[in-house]
Amino acid sequence: MTFKYLNLDDEYLNDLWEKAILKFELGTMEIKTKRLNSTEGLWFSIISENDVLIISAAKINEPSSKLKNSIRLEKDDFKKIYPYYVQWKNGDILRKSVRKISRKTSYIFALMNYFEER
Repeated sequence: MTFKYLNLDDEYLNDLWEKAILKFELGTMEIKTKRLNSTEGLWFSIISENDVLIISAAKINEPSSKLKNSIRLEKDDFKKIYPYYVQWKNGDILRKSVRKISRKTSYIFALMNYFEER
């Protein structure tokens, strides 16, 4: 499958990244992965530290992601995957196809959904 890479303004992506860093430096929050089918997403916790988002398994909400170790989500990860979010949301591509680019796709898409709903 060929992906159409959306050319998004770097300023927009930088602003969105900063918004995420500021939101999650206030303390750990739990958000849910987004699925397009009717199955329930998985909860994970997120906090920002030194311009990096730290993702780990949820401690409060269930069902929780099965993460054994925390993962670091850096700005470059975010910028690399974000352009595929709209295509995935519109059903033009499957998340598992984008996952070949990064294993952090579920968390990045969940972040996009989180900010889109607010």
